[in-house]
Amino acid sequence: MPEAALSSLKPQIQKQVDIARLALERENYEYAIKICLSVLERHPECLAVRKLLRASQKKLFATKNRFMAKTIGGLSSAPFMISGTAQVKKNPGKAMNAAEKMLSRDPTNGSALKLLADAAKSHDLPATRVFALEEIREIQPDNIKTLLEIGEAYIAAGQPDEALEAAERILRLKPGNEAGQALIKSASVAQSMKRGKWDEQGSYREKLRDENQAIALEQEAKVVSSEEASKNVIDEALEKVKAEPENLNHYRTLIKQYEKVGNFEEAIRWVDEARKTSAGSADSNLEKLRSNLKTGGLEQEIAAKAKAIKDNPEQKEELQAELDKLQAELDVLKLEETRSLVERYPNDYANRFEFGRLLFKKGELDAAIEQFQLSQRNAKVRVPSLIFLGNCFKHKKQFDLAVQQYATVKSELSGMNEQKKEVIYELAECYEKMGKTEDAIAEYKAIYSVDIGYRDVAEKINTFYADGGGS
Repeated sequence: MPEAALSSLKPQIQKQVDIARLALERENYEYAIKICLSVLERHPECLAVRKLLRASQKKLFATKNRFMAKTIGGLSSAPFMISGTAQVKKNPGKAMNAAEKMLSRDPTNGSALKLLADAAKSHDLPATRVFALEEIREIQPDNIKTLLEIGEAYIAAGQPDEALEAAERILRLKPGNEAGQALIKSASVAQSMKRGKWDEQGSYREKLRDENQAIALEQEAKVVSSEEASKNVIDEALEKVKAEPENLNHYRTLIKQYEKVGNFEEAIRWVDEARKTSAGSADSNLEKLRSNLKTGGLEQEIAAKAKAIKDNPEQKEELQAELDKLQAELDVLKLEETRSLVERYPNDYANRFEFGRLLFKKGELDAAIEQFQLSQRNAKVRVPSLIFLGNCFKHKKQFDLAVQQYATVKSELSGMNEQKKEVIYELAECYEKMGKTEDAIAEYKAIYSVDIGYRDVAEKINTFYADGGGS
């Protein structure tokens, strides 16, 4: 089923959509949602109506007690989720309807958005699938699995530039990621095929005589497309914003591309424009993005200043003073921006964790402890929050309290990766500071038995036995 423009629907349906849009403008969000759901039940292929529904869902959610809405939504969405998942292949239209009903209760429900994306894929609605996945990305901007699926969806939707951007984001988050590298290759080939219209003249392997040519073309696509493609994407997105001023995806594209070319000032300006839209005004992620962009702009200046010091050693003293000033400005900006986010969104524990981390760096340990004690409630940042709590108590020489945190983390981490080795080492050091040598050595041995080269554990173990320990 191909996606359909609103103008292709019957006039009476278009009139209903106009009424829904008017209801949204008049803040009658529930009525707007009701109309949109009714239209989408008959026309799941109309993405414009789905976007109007999404804006209404977000606006309604912003007026409610979010904790209660999420709790009630979670309890009442279970039957929809079960029936919706079962219908994905059998009747994807019904599955999409089930997903939207869940999202009308809680538009931040990632499972419902995933159901919508999967059902759109089964219904052969690639742009709708992209839309659903991008909404998931708003909630989980750095989730590798989501970014991979977004990249694949963009390729299926004939948008290789956006797929390439998703792949590059993955590799910035996790350099060397094999799936991200594979996505870059697929996106580059799709980009080349689109540019040369090779899909109309046979497969790209038929156009190439050997593997070396293929690799060379893929590499060229990545390099050549970078600045030129960004400019083209920006121009296209600007036109799309004019045509669909309420569509957040177009703003997102502009922001990402301006960030990509290093124009943070324009990126921030378009974040501000996005926040003026119906959906954007209720989107806390845009505030976080604005903060990140301001930070990114200063980081860019710092990198340029550091390079200037390296290139102009005769001006090192003067340039270093400027660099120190920029670094101090960045530290203050990060701290104040994060403090503001915590004040606005006190239940966003990821923000609290970042705020605590910055307070720790500044040496405000008691204030940092307060943030980490709260942020550990979030499963995603629980372990790093506990580690920082341990670090705070250790810096305050409250070693018994630090031991409690490190021991908890140790029990919650499986295997023996680098993070667990670090935690065990910190735990052992606290035992040493407390004069509990036997306990400390037991922890050092846990590392020694799997990684004899880790820091100075070999020296500590050897010294212990040389002094008659263990006999």
